[in-house]
Amino acid sequence: MIMTNTLKLDLPLLLPDMEDGDACASLLTEELSHTRGVAKAHIVRENGTARLCLHYDPNLVSLSKIERLARDAGARVTDRYRHEALPLDRIFAADAADTLTQALEALPGMLHARANYAAGVVYVAYDAPRPGARRAQPRPWRPRTWP
Repeated sequence: MIMTNTLKLDLPLLLPDMEDGDACASLLTEELSHTRGVAKAHIVRENGTARLCLHYDPNLVSLSKIERLARDAGARVTDRYRHEALPLDRIFAADAADTLTQALEALPGMLHARANYAAGVVYVAYDAPRPGARRAQPRPWRPRTWP
């Protein structure tokens, strides 16, 4: 039987720009689950706080190394994916926010999007271009206005 230890780290410390239910948490756990010595990586919710829970074999990886690996993985995800909360105006119906969410999620490089009609905000996370990468020229976006 393999002996495992457990380490729990506050998720907002690893992914500071993350919204609740953010897909970046899945990217983080996926990356860490493929790390030598990590038996399981998952998110737990305790007392209203999301935490990264790592089950690891102390014979293969030390506590200090597993902490460093988690922080490094969080930094890589944070550097790669941008999170923004953008003002949402000129949308006159909640159904339009759902349509906008679907349209944004279909864009290349978009990790997730959520338009909140009541708050007047759209939350997006997208793959940020790397230095030296060729950037596509964006087309100006103009929302449809309704009479």
